[in-house]
Amino acid sequence: MGALTNLSGCSNGVSSNISVAINVHSSLFKDNYPSYIVLHSLETQVSNIEADVYDATTGSRIGGVIFRNVPGNASGIITVEDVEETLGYTPTPTQLHYNIVLRGNSAAYIQHQLDNEKAGFTTNMTPTCAM
Repeated sequence: MGALTNLSGCSNGVSSNISVAINVHSSLFKDNYPSYIVLHSLETQVSNIEADVYDATTGSRIGGVIFRNVPGNASGIITVEDVEETLGYTPTPTQLHYNIVLRGNSAAYIQHQLDNEKAGFTTNMTPTCAM
């Protein structure tokens, strides 16, 4: 049985940047290794949290999304398919990964979870490299 684990590596060590999720799988991986974004709001009231989505290979900005009406002191799971739908974006056959970067000064952080459906477990892929 194959297993996918967190193989993130950084030339200068792991970053403490909690506003970036790197190498998030596009929906092209949805059948075997779908990615999810876990968004954590540290606000005390309902707020909107904004993020920019980039092509992980080229660094080109694909667009921005607004996660609306996020409850204060709460977490939510967002599928990559939901992010693509919000963007009105369909990945090309070679568009495999995104980098998602929170924008603004909201009190929030983001995590990247990867579901290995064949092995039956989810891996936290959150550690990021300083960009």
